Amino acid sequence: MASSGAPSGRSGLLRAFLVSVLLVGVTLAFSLSINLGSFRQNHAGTLMAAFAVVGGKTVENVQDALGYGKPLDDFYGLEAILDQLAANLPGARGIGVAVADGRVVAIARGRPVEPVTEATLRRARAELERRPHWFRHDAGNGTYALYLPIRTPGEAERAGRPVDAPAGFLIIQSDSARVDDRVEDFRDRTLPQLLWTGLGTVGFLGLTGLVMAFGLRRAPEGRRVRLERLRRLLALGAMLAAQTAAAAECYTLISTAHLEAAEQATQIVARMIRNDLESVVRRGLDYGSLAGVDGYFERIRASMPTLQSIELALPGTTPPSHDARHIVGGVPFLSDMPDVTLRWPLAQDRGGEARELVAVVDGDRVATQLTEFGLDMATILVTSLLFMFEMDRVLGGRTWMARRSGDGRAVAGGTGNVAGSIRFSAFLMYFGAFLPVSFVPLLMTSFGAEPFPFLSPSQIAAAPLTAEMLCGVAAALAAGRLTGRFGWRAVSLAGFAAAAAGMALAAVAVVAADPLLFVLARGLSGAGGMAGLIAANALIGRLRGVSDTSALQSGLFAGMYAGVNCGAVSGALLSTTYGPVTVFAGGAVIPVAGLLYTAFGVPRLPGAVPPDAHCAPVPSPCGGTVHPRRRRIKVPLFLALISLPTAVAAMFLPFYLPLFIADLGLSSATVGRAYLLHGLCVVLAGPLLTRMAARRLPVPGVTLLSAAMIAGALALFGLQASLWTAFATVFLIGLAESFGLSAQMRHAELLAAREARRRDSVLALHVNTRKLGQAAGPLLFGTLAAAVPLGAGPEGVGMIGGLLAGSLLLFALLTWRRTVPSRTRRSQTEGGR
Repeated sequence: MASSGAPSGRSGLLRAFLVSVLLVGVTLAFSLSINLGSFRQNHAGTLMAAFAVVGGKTVENVQDALGYGKPLDDFYGLEAILDQLAANLPGARGIGVAVADGRVVAIARGRPVEPVTEATLRRARAELERRPHWFRHDAGNGTYALYLPIRTPGEAERAGRPVDAPAGFLIIQSDSARVDDRVEDFRDRTLPQLLWTGLGTVGFLGLTGLVMAFGLRRAPEGRRVRLERLRRLLALGAMLAAQTAAAAECYTLISTAHLEAAEQATQIVARMIRNDLESVVRRGLDYGSLAGVDGYFERIRASMPTLQSIELALPGTTPPSHDARHIVGGVPFLSDMPDVTLRWPLAQDRGGEARELVAVVDGDRVATQLTEFGLDMATILVTSLLFMFEMDRVLGGRTWMARRSGDGRAVAGGTGNVAGSIRFSAFLMYFGAFLPVSFVPLLMTSFGAEPFPFLSPSQIAAAPLTAEMLCGVAAALAAGRLTGRFGWRAVSLAGFAAAAAGMALAAVAVVAADPLLFVLARGLSGAGGMAGLIAANALIGRLRGVSDTSALQSGLFAGMYAGVNCGAVSGALLSTTYGPVTVFAGGAVIPVAGLLYTAFGVPRLPGAVPPDAHCAPVPSPCGGTVHPRRRRIKVPLFLALISLPTAVAAMFLPFYLPLFIADLGLSSATVGRAYLLHGLCVVLAGPLLTRMAARRLPVPGVTLLSAAMIAGALALFGLQASLWTAFATVFLIGLAESFGLSAQMRHAELLAAREARRRDSVLALHVNTRKLGQAAGPLLFGTLAAAVPLGAGPEGVGMIGGLLAGSLLLFALLTWRRTVPSRTRRSQTEGGR
């Protein structure tokens, strides 16, 4: 037995080694891609911020003139103002002014700008409501386009627009070659180090595999099991160490490059200052008589957070303020970077005196700005570990372990691999489905409100999620019937195909800036994802009595949440660095992989199992006997007061949090980290909390405790809305759902009748009710956010928490009845006899 198993064990180790090598290459390539994209975005953002400082002065001049009644579309002398801006920005390819409808009405001499498309105009309006400037990268034309709003409050009121709506835009287009050159240099310095790291990891894995293969020659079965676990632990540890080493190397390189970008941005701003000062000196003023220059410098310094100071000084001297350290924005992250002093000589004044312009780039502030990059790398590490674990299980786990049944006997096929197949299929479905989840509501607001004239912006943002959930309900109802007629596999394949088509259609909608097409695409994706979930549950139901359905169900949930974590985090990072179209394109490819895996990787099953063959009677919720009529009353109360409101409240994470994070001026990567925190709560704390709650509370008590935690989390955010309380809310919701979702399923089962058909019906009602709550949640959050004073939103979130708490109290009052336990009643009867 041992000798016959050894070759298969060694071949399994070879397969596992090859899979580990593949995973090392994939994860390191993904990290390199994210790091390159993040470097490009940060470097371009630093340069565009400097352009915005220079262009801001031009915007002020134009706005002052508009305040005296000059129309922007007939502004005499506007070209001369833009020519002056061109002198301060010699690296700009195009400089122009566009009015509110996107028409370009003026350009600098010899610096034409590309026309503004309707999609870009909508996006610019939406982005400029949240930030002082916005830029986009046009890879086709090789340009970066910076948009600065030109506002005239009086004219906006007369035209019927909001007071802060821009009357036009200052557009500065620059060649992306300078950024591309720096990105290529960063890649050339990073790639060799990553290759050496990968080769070292592969060598370690190969050596470990050889040692284990030698030990498998005459090893008993129990030792093989332990060696397989050790092999998997060492492989994951080695791959995680490779990721950590690569991240540390990238951080060292990007720190230096970010400091160089800050120096380059300071030089761009310094050119404008030098031109302004020397133009004043040429008019006859001397440096000693300049008035207001300190305030001018302070406004510029406030616009550039990496500047510690900027001052005039005598040649060769250092201003006294440079001796002090002004650390703003927190403690530098992982590094202590030096300050950089930059000097530019100025022309002599009429008295023959000369000055130098001295600027100090604050190294600590540059390091503090890299905190976001450091958090991204930490997020990539955790996400890569989850991804590698799932891939290693399905690709590298088919050793002798996969050919053993529950009692240790070898099996040739059957249901031995079904649990792992269901888990990986769910992983692929939710990996693709949750790629765009961190930015869908925010992206919807950038399309404009033309197709939705009677909805507020927050309600418009809710439309894609609502369509996704409603189509999911319809798909669940249809899939439940179709699985009985065509089988679970056909429905699962159709679900993957619909999800892929929805993602591809969403990419087209983003390019075309078509909100109605985008809502339709999200609905198609939601229908596909729900069809896949119903098919997986149908497969588990078919195996009831033949296999351990609890293990199959737990594997399904484990794959789902691993996919949610990997998808949400990866999509958030990719959208920040490469844009939403790339994310939707990836979301279309992953379901195709899931379709192929389901078609060819999930093993064929034996004959059908009657659904009622092995169904244990279901006890009552409190351990006693309940009259059928009372049970029938409790079911709709449970659906209306527990299933529906908890699903509504849980939409805080997918709908409200992305909008709140965007209002704080943070990227969608922050939303991805929130999803990771939520998923880790479910995966890591869920089993422990579920066991603890089951030992100490009855099932209804566990359900109410979970829902009360969600209500308290929303109330906390409503009382004090901030980034930290938002993450605390996500953490509490994750803890509550880690044991509360399964408790709700058990509660629904206990409320059903003893027959399996009745139980399946109640469970289906519970799932569909939750889907309806998830569809209504975004609309309710959006309506309350628009209805409360000043459209603040956090008060509306707290109100939803209060409504949930009220529904819990009402459910407890109406349904919590003390019943006489059947065992006690039986003993009393026997005693009476």
